[in-house]
Amino acid sequence: EIEQKSNEVRLYSNAENEPEKNGRWKSIPFTHPATIDTGMIDSDFKNKVKSDLELFLKSKQYYHRLGRVWKRSYLLYGPSGTGKSSFIAGMAKFMCYDVYDVDMSKITGDSDLKLLLLQTTSKSMIVVEDLDRYLVEKSTAVSLSGILNFMDGIISCCGEERVMVFTVSSKDQI
Repeated sequence: EIEQKSNEVRLYSNAENEPEKNGRWKSIPFTHPATIDTGMIDSDFKNKVKSDLELFLKSKQYYHRLGRVWKRSYLLYGPSGTGKSSFIAGMAKFMCYDVYDVDMSKITGDSDLKLLLLQTTSKSMIVVEDLDRYLVEKSTAVSLSGILNFMDGIISCCGEERVMVFTVSSKDQI
């Protein structure tokens, strides 16, 4: 039962920034039925990502020897309904990583985005879907610089064994 509990993948979603609440992330068990193999994505791509994830899981010492933070990032692109989210679910289940789904519309600014990242755990997959939409909309509270720092700035090194996945409809817009 303890082993089963430790293998349970959870889905976290960021709540509104309400300081009186205990924590920003709310979670539920992640029961998505997708696997990497069942994704409707090109099989060569699936195999490359699966191999890359397997290599990542074994590479802690390698990253440290190079003086790098043990993390990995992916950008998935394609029109809506092409299986990006299901593929992400399959990746998370394959790695047994919790999923932190970042809702950019609930973030009040660059520092708020950084604080959310600090509240994630090791062995997590941090997902930002439809990144291109937030970069195009000028009404968002998060700047391009804030997003870039979130992805690979000094704050992103505060924690390891993380995979970041970003999705866009069109890679040309970013």
